[in-house]
Amino acid sequence: MGRSSRTIYVGNLPADIREREVEDLFYKYGPIVEIELKIPPRPPGFAFVEFEDARDAEDAIRGRDGYKFDGQRLRVELAHGGRVSSSVDRYSSGGSRGGLSRRSDYRVSVTGLPSSASWQDLKDHMRRAGDVCFSQVFRDRDGMRGIVDYTNYDDMKYAIRKLDDSLFRNHFSKAYIRVEEYDRRHSYSRSRSPSPYYSRSRSRSISYSHDSRSRSYSPKGKYSRRSRSRSISSRSRSDSPLTHVSRSRSRSCTPSPSSRRHGGARSPSRSISRSRSPLLDVLCLKSDMAALQKLSGHDYFFPHYDVFLSFRGEDTRNTFTDHLYAALKQAGIRTFRDDNAMDRGKLLDPELKKAIHESAISIIVFSRNYASSKWCLDEVLTIIQEHERLSSKHEVVPVFYHVDPSDVRNQMGSFKEAFDKYDDMIEAEKDQKKKNEWLEKVKAWRVSLKKAGSLTGLVLANGSEAEFISKIVNVIRKKLNYNLLYVDNKLVGIENDIDAIESWLQDPSPEAVILVIHGMGGIGKTTIAKCIYNSNWKEYDVSCFLANIHETSNHHNGGLLRLQAQLLSKILRSEKEEVIWNLDEGIMKVANALCNKKVLLVLDDITTRQQLLALLGPQQFYPGSKIIITTRHKWLLTDFKIHPTVHTIQKLGLNDSNKLFCMHAFHTDHPIEPYILQTEVMIQHCRGLPLALKVLGSYLNGKNINVWRDAMRKLDEIPNPDIQKVLQLSFDTLEDTKDKDLFLHVACFFVGEDEEFIVKLLAECDLYPEDGIQNLKDRCLLSIENGRVMMHQLIKEMGQEVVRQESPKDPGKRSRLWNYQDSYNVLRENEGTKKVEGLALDMQRIKGVNSTSFVNTDKGRKRSFEDFSVRTIHTNKENFKVGAIEKMKNLMLLQLDYATFSGNYKKLPKKLRLLRWHGFPLKSIPSDVPLHKLVVLDLRYSKLKEVWDGFKVVGSLKILNLSYSLELMKTPNFDGLPSLESLLLEGCLSLSQVCESIGYLERLILLNISGCINLKDVPCFPKSLVSLKMYGCSNLGSLGQVQCLSSCSQSSLLVDIDVSGCNLFDNSFPEDWSNLFSLKYLNISGNHITSLPGCVKSLPNLEVLNASECSHLQSVLDVPKSVTYLNTSENLSLEIVQPTPNPFTFLVGSCEKLLTVEGCFKLESIRKVDRKVITYLGLESISENAYTEDVSIKVSYEFGIFSTYVSGKTLPCFRYNYKETGSTISFTVPSHPNGSRTSGLNVCFMSTSNFNNSIIWDVEVRNKTKALVWRYTPTTHVTCQKTGEFNYVWLSLWRTGNLLDDGDEIVASISLQGSDIVEECCVNLVYDKDNEEEMKEEKKDTFCMFNKISWSDRLQVEISDYVHSGKTYWFKIGGAIDVPNIDGISDLIVDWWGLREHWRCRRINAGVPSTI
Repeated sequence: MGRSSRTIYVGNLPADIREREVEDLFYKYGPIVEIELKIPPRPPGFAFVEFEDARDAEDAIRGRDGYKFDGQRLRVELAHGGRVSSSVDRYSSGGSRGGLSRRSDYRVSVTGLPSSASWQDLKDHMRRAGDVCFSQVFRDRDGMRGIVDYTNYDDMKYAIRKLDDSLFRNHFSKAYIRVEEYDRRHSYSRSRSPSPYYSRSRSRSISYSHDSRSRSYSPKGKYSRRSRSRSISSRSRSDSPLTHVSRSRSRSCTPSPSSRRHGGARSPSRSISRSRSPLLDVLCLKSDMAALQKLSGHDYFFPHYDVFLSFRGEDTRNTFTDHLYAALKQAGIRTFRDDNAMDRGKLLDPELKKAIHESAISIIVFSRNYASSKWCLDEVLTIIQEHERLSSKHEVVPVFYHVDPSDVRNQMGSFKEAFDKYDDMIEAEKDQKKKNEWLEKVKAWRVSLKKAGSLTGLVLANGSEAEFISKIVNVIRKKLNYNLLYVDNKLVGIENDIDAIESWLQDPSPEAVILVIHGMGGIGKTTIAKCIYNSNWKEYDVSCFLANIHETSNHHNGGLLRLQAQLLSKILRSEKEEVIWNLDEGIMKVANALCNKKVLLVLDDITTRQQLLALLGPQQFYPGSKIIITTRHKWLLTDFKIHPTVHTIQKLGLNDSNKLFCMHAFHTDHPIEPYILQTEVMIQHCRGLPLALKVLGSYLNGKNINVWRDAMRKLDEIPNPDIQKVLQLSFDTLEDTKDKDLFLHVACFFVGEDEEFIVKLLAECDLYPEDGIQNLKDRCLLSIENGRVMMHQLIKEMGQEVVRQESPKDPGKRSRLWNYQDSYNVLRENEGTKKVEGLALDMQRIKGVNSTSFVNTDKGRKRSFEDFSVRTIHTNKENFKVGAIEKMKNLMLLQLDYATFSGNYKKLPKKLRLLRWHGFPLKSIPSDVPLHKLVVLDLRYSKLKEVWDGFKVVGSLKILNLSYSLELMKTPNFDGLPSLESLLLEGCLSLSQVCESIGYLERLILLNISGCINLKDVPCFPKSLVSLKMYGCSNLGSLGQVQCLSSCSQSSLLVDIDVSGCNLFDNSFPEDWSNLFSLKYLNISGNHITSLPGCVKSLPNLEVLNASECSHLQSVLDVPKSVTYLNTSENLSLEIVQPTPNPFTFLVGSCEKLLTVEGCFKLESIRKVDRKVITYLGLESISENAYTEDVSIKVSYEFGIFSTYVSGKTLPCFRYNYKETGSTISFTVPSHPNGSRTSGLNVCFMSTSNFNNSIIWDVEVRNKTKALVWRYTPTTHVTCQKTGEFNYVWLSLWRTGNLLDDGDEIVASISLQGSDIVEECCVNLVYDKDNEEEMKEEKKDTFCMFNKISWSDRLQVEISDYVHSGKTYWFKIGGAIDVPNIDGISDLIVDWWGLREHWRCRRINAGVPSTI
């Protein structure tokens, strides 16, 4: 079973999730091999979880897909696009077994995707329109293309209408895409279409060849079954992986109409094709290298010749041209001359064209009789075509030998005589076809001569021919790129970096003088610098590229002196290297030279301040100079007099990684069979590092599949030496041994851990981690992501290899044992030594150990803390001796997860700082365990009933983690733990007592007692507390007011409080929390409160408030003004919300009774709507006030739009001026006879729905005269209690103000969800023509009511405020489209607070149903 079927993708994870929490989510489905957690800069996060068995992966998908975790519903599917049938789609018609993607006939084609787009990115984007069951991304001749299948026709049509020309974004790029219905007449199974790597579907194609009979595989799926390709010819077969692979240019047979009707798109396709060899693939690749030529600074091939010489033989062959040719040759310039460079017997014309194409410069010697030669004129035409070819760097130097340039341009003089003869020849031609051909030919000659004669050239009228020839040679030498640096042609993913640096080069400001290109080793800094140098060196007085400065300065006698001499010689243009006797002399000489010339200077691989001083001196430069520095050391930024611009190089994305690796491994841009799976593993191993992709791809090129597999196994144990050498340079340049030890500790044990945790722990190991982490960050050896210490996989492996080399054969003599198998062997064989400082062992990861497991099989129940009571229990018969650890006298970091030891625990090393022992088997910690230097004690999932007998002092302990110790009944006496900073007791189901001494812990910052369901109260909290986690303590509210919540008011340092799901009532909270000045985050969701507690209203600086899933919550009023995120979703009783006036993120989804969001939205019974609105809606005209007495009718009011739904098919007896059948209506605003202006617009439609509810996607009012569009998506929708078809009328009143003028051309249209039909659309204009009696009557009818809807109400956002011509405003709350940048967006999203200028703010998700 392949790895792909065992690995699942987990999406919508919170930004602060830990790897252990992911493990907790999935452990019960089966043994987990690996968890890879990804937290991008912008949430949500995601993870890949690999199981040992594919069936466990399927169970995990069924059990966790759609599961609610931390307020979000998880998205769980096979990591490469498959989706196991869940309870929702298990029986759908498009499902497939085994986790493979299902297909459908509702397919769209997506073009314009950026090169970094993946199938998952596309799937996420297209889900905004509906349910996506399949997605595919591939590259064709037009760029990146995608195919997306929807589960139904309506979603497909909505995607075409709404997502066409939408902004597609992923973490690397963005682009506007086009979406159209998939054209089944065109086959995307051709070889020029999707590369196998991007595709995820199954297909079968049959191809025929005249050359060989072989079986080849060209799969359409990353992990799908191989498709079979047959070639008919000779009966020979080859085992070579390159000889039997063919890419075929196929002609697909178009399916018949009947086959289309019967799902022909899903059936296997048959294509007739001609076999193409891999060599031809390589040649075809050259046509795609135009973009790379610009980056590399030279052609894909080196020019065959420097100069192509064009001349008229009878004029100058044995005189001027012969002397010029000899001078060029003597100068070392490779020159093509037609009588000297071509083989006899070959066709002259093709050879000439090839020579011109393969020459860097063409010299055209125009002489008197030049135009009399058709051959010469053909040469000029070919030269000009090559010169003008896109991306060509072919230069042309015209030489006018006793000829006036104007004669050449205008065909005068001898050139006129020649062309007159051609005209006569054409005139005499009798064959009209030939005559037309000659006319076109002569016309092209004239144009090419005019262009050539207009170029800057050299003219010889009188004077010395020898001097003239010398001048030509000098011009050619300057034009030839002798200063170019070699750059590999296979460049991928650096275009954005090049563009950014090129833009910086154009900045003339004095601040834009120094650019630092920063990044880890092997990331491509030098390559990018070379590309920049190659394309810009001509623009400066002097250009110099000093390569490998670190290596040169360290490995040569007087290395820096030599570099100074090279630089000075380059600036002064000295033919001999300048002599410099000492560094100080060199600094002054270089500084003086840099002050006097405009230079482009690239310093590659700077590592020390001394190097900077030696090569830049006091950093005083001539105006316009540009200095580019590549370095791994970010700390060098502080040493610049002029603050530099920093450009950090990021690792390659998946698509670019795939392309770069394949270009080196296969000489094509996609993987080939049978290496597709191995290619994916290699790319995953390289993690986007270009050096690794290049080295490993080149190494594996041409190797058979067995060598690939063996190389992959070897890489798991030993890094590639070429990669190791480059990466280890960053480690070797660390000057402090403390920093080196810190790096090795992190690489072996702590990647992914919290920075705060590492600092607390390793500070007690005398490693000064705060300073050390900064030093390692500056050298790109690690990074901090969301508070966690992260490290590139290859950097991590480099550090582990450094440790392995300490003792390659004997692990017991290494300083750190991170490999579980090595640790197991050392402990079992008692081979430990005093050199060991850290050891990690997890018995669950040891293969071959006799063990048993008890797994919870309940896979559908919602997660709760009781789940941990049936957590997988691992037992094994391996029993180590404590004495095996005794020899490790210097052991400080010890991890013994799920291991069993026997013997005297007193023998444990006395230098221990970290003891992590998950599944600790004893009921209490033995009293003789030496813990006096311990900093972290982590005994999660232990069998402890009490921590230790009696009272024990551990003065250095800072972190105590006993989470999920299910039998633990009480905490220890905290008087013996005076330094404790973090206490973690999450999921201790039996815990019922917390020692009162906790209130005296003066350093306690974090307390987590979440899920302690038997805990009824905590005596008091210490004043030092910063974070309090108590969610899921369901017994806290059983005694009325909770004492610990009252004591919180004394902890003024608190920043975060979580008391969600604690069974709290209104009286459980204290009256006042105004002393909590530091509190920023508060979670009170899942409790039984009916209104916002008074203590919450008193919080002065609260920013995030989560009050969701409170089933009794009716109102949220007086929210603190400092709040920027408010979540009141899934509150079934909520009626009123009074948000702060500041724009903020506001979630109110699934609040079915919500009536009012003050200043933004109202939903009221028609009895609470004033008469004027009722009249304008047309409801009052029904006899006996039938509508106004119907309390089930509700009117919503938002954005200055009043609307309601009424059942039936009859319009109110309201006279509509404009009616049309269908969903669109157009009219022209007439002038009112009384001169009144329009103040509003009635829009009404009748619809028939086939479902229980009907949703309006949008109502669009387009003012064509003013080029203004309003689009409105109502927050409310209509539902019907009965099943089946029902009819309704939607009435709306748009308060437009004075925005509709006489003569304006208006178009109104309505779009509904699914197959709902708009039968009739009506529009009426509302005028300001009310007489005084009507106004008085309205005033009598109007009375103050908090949630009454009246015509005079003003909201924070009204449609009449958005009136700019040429704009489309979309008034909606929530929805699938988030706008990251309003520039250039056709639809400007407007919510209840106004234009959404930032993608993260004001994201609304409101679902307020109205029932009829």
